[in-house]
Amino acid sequence: MAAAQWGQHRKAESDATLARLVAQYADTAAYQIAAVYAYRGEKDAAFEWLARARRQRDGGIIGLQVDPMLNNLHSDPRWATFLKELGLAPAPAA
Repeated sequence: MAAAQWGQHRKAESDATLARLVAQYADTAAYQIAAVYAYRGEKDAAFEWLARARRQRDGGIIGLQVDPMLNNLHSDPRWATFLKELGLAPAPAA
C-alpha cells in the first residue's frame, strides 16, 4: 500500500502507511520494508532494511535479484556488495 500511494504521489499517506508497517512488522517484514524504501528511492534506508532482513533470515530475500521493487538499487555500488555478501552474483546487464 505504501508503494502504491507513493506511485500516486500521495506522499503523506505513503509515509503514514510505511510508518505503520515499520511499527507493526519490523521484526517479521524487514525485506518488505526495504522494498518500499527502495521503490521510493530512499536507498540508505533500503540497504539498512536489507541488512536487517539478512540478519533476520527473512524469506523474502530469496527473490531479491528479480524483485522489481528493488530496481532503484541496482545502480548503487552497495547492491553488488550486498549480493556478494549473500554469495550471489549480480545479474548480467540486459
